Amino acid sequence: MRVLVTGIGGFVGPHLACALETAGHQVHGVELPGVEVQATAGVTMHAADLLDAAALGDVVARARPDAVVHLAAMSFVPAAEADPKAAYRVNVEGTVGLLAAVETGVPKARVLIIGSSDAYGAVAEADLPIRETKPLQPRSVYGATKAAVEVAATQWAS
Repeated sequence: MRVLVTGIGGFVGPHLACALETAGHQVHGVELPGVEVQATAGVTMHAADLLDAAALGDVVARARPDAVVHLAAMSFVPAAEADPKAAYRVNVEGTVGLLAAVETGVPKARVLIIGSSDAYGAVAEADLPIRETKPLQPRSVYGATKAAVEVAATQWAS
């Protein structure tokens, strides 16, 4: 299976790429242009900004993934708080752009969008483990963008 991983250079990306390769999958990674990524042997790298629809469409067309794992995000909470507009653009608009590129280029591909517990806000110990039926109550800009991504992806899927 060909798997496209956005944000492959982040905290989780290299570990996921290694696990996918070990399982026999062909991995394509996407990272921002100019971002140095420690290449994992066998990963085909692509440079694209999720806010650049043409570049993203080109990556999807070249990679032809069977599945997409969307890790890319502005995930550093202080950075999101400092620039909420950028956080919404990257996290929400970037995700919707990716969904559009997949729908156009490889409509049968499965997409896994990685969320965050920050979308649920403060959670009482009695509510653990968090279930997806728990109402979204973000308390930070980052959490709000991840909640918006959940809503957008759910709507897109339907």
